[in-house]
Amino acid sequence: WDYFQLGTENNTVNNSDKGMKKENKIGSKKIGFYKNDILLSNESELYHLENNKELFTKIKLEKLFIKDFFVINETLYIYDKDHLNKYLILSN
Repeated sequence: WDYFQLGTENNTVNNSDKGMKKENKIGSKKIGFYKNDILLSNESELYHLENNKELFTKIKLEKLFIKDFFVINETLYIYDKDHLNKYLILSN
């Protein structure tokens, strides 16, 4: 990226390449990384920014209360209250 900004209050996410500016507003609490991609979460949603993309996309999950998440190898782990959920990451 030529430019990337991630704000923590009101979570404005800006990613700009050669003057073109796109903006997502995501109320995120945690940031994570998978390969060259970025993951953001709040208490009930998870978002993904693919490498060389301009906007975050929402990851479709069953209704969860996300306390924490992390990625190891090809698996996404999400702590939901007192339960650990595991998801295999499939590449396109």
